[in-house]
Amino acid sequence: KSTIPALYSGFTAKDTAGVSDALNSDADKITGKTKQVTLAPVLNPTTAADSAATFNLTLDAGLILKPVVVPLGSIGDKVFVDTNKDGKQDAGEAGVDGVTVNLLDASGAVIGTTTTAGGGKYLFANLPAGTYSVEFVKSTISALYSGFTAKDTAGVSDALNSDADKITGKTKQVTLAPVLNPTTAADSAATFNLTLDAGLILKPTCVKPVFSIQPTTCAADKSTYEVTFTLTPNAGKIKVSAGTLSGSNPYKVTGIMSGMNLKITDSLGVACVFDTTVVGPNCGCPPKEPVALVPSKTICQGEPIPDLVVMVSTGETTDWYANQTGGTALATGTTTYKPTGAGTFWVEARNLQGECNSVTRTPVTLSINDPQCVPFNVKRKSK
Repeated sequence: KSTIPALYSGFTAKDTAGVSDALNSDADKITGKTKQVTLAPVLNPTTAADSAATFNLTLDAGLILKPVVVPLGSIGDKVFVDTNKDGKQDAGEAGVDGVTVNLLDASGAVIGTTTTAGGGKYLFANLPAGTYSVEFVKSTISALYSGFTAKDTAGVSDALNSDADKITGKTKQVTLAPVLNPTTAADSAATFNLTLDAGLILKPTCVKPVFSIQPTTCAADKSTYEVTFTLTPNAGKIKVSAGTLSGSNPYKVTGIMSGMNLKITDSLGVACVFDTTVVGPNCGCPPKEPVALVPSKTICQGEPIPDLVVMVSTGETTDWYANQTGGTALATGTTTYKPTGAGTFWVEARNLQGECNSVTRTPVTLSINDPQCVPFNVKRKSK
């Protein structure tokens, strides 16, 4: 056993069931010794039995390879917008998602492909030692951008500069020599290269964004509403005409007064302004049914006919009808009504802003008794 190379952990199992003696392993896993065999050589053997007695070529030993751990490295970083065109990733300069990135081997052949995401980031992981470069595919870059910024700008660190060639989109070649569990800066640098970046320059021309507006949602108190929207592309300064703006693509506007239209403006520059209008919903529609102060009132014949009165919410009025549904209004735009006689009158609430009506009408009844009734405010004289 002491002569076995260190690549191997030891012998495999011996005399495996179902495996012929010619193909199995005969070495004991502990001692390395085989079972004993007997030879009874025959001169010039001519039969199988004579050959078996003369030659035993079945004493084998199987070895097991130790697991080999190969250190692996990574290449990656970011595609960013070089807003000030200085060839450097400055604080606040946004990443660009959706750009295809190819990994090239030493010969320049494509051996991997990914797409930037999560703020322009990309990564090629689990790479063995070797020479690589990266290609940022120009055809996949949005029409918002005119091309790559200057590469390898003097005085800018490799971690912050742009590495893409302005014509080909390819970077210089880099070499990985991964170290298993790197603990020093040198080992980490040999294992991970996260410095291959590409800066993009925005075109100065206007690109009209696509406004994607979600359905509006009324607040619980029905006095305000909110709306969520996204912009494609999202490259300008956003302003709204009402409410409070929050978020970042998607954006949300809250606290917009019910019934008020919302104007959303995207400004890419003084001469590059686009807007859209969200029609404000009337959150008070349909209104609740009116509430009668006195649902049923009785008077004596000859008494003055009183006003019938209902209550509705602010911003609403009522219309009065002789019918529970349909019919021509007896009075409109008033919460009081003086009938000309007895009957049941039906009151419908109407929202002044949205011109929408309550689903059902509220009944208010006036009864007039015969002449012999006693008004509540008249006392009979004693005889």
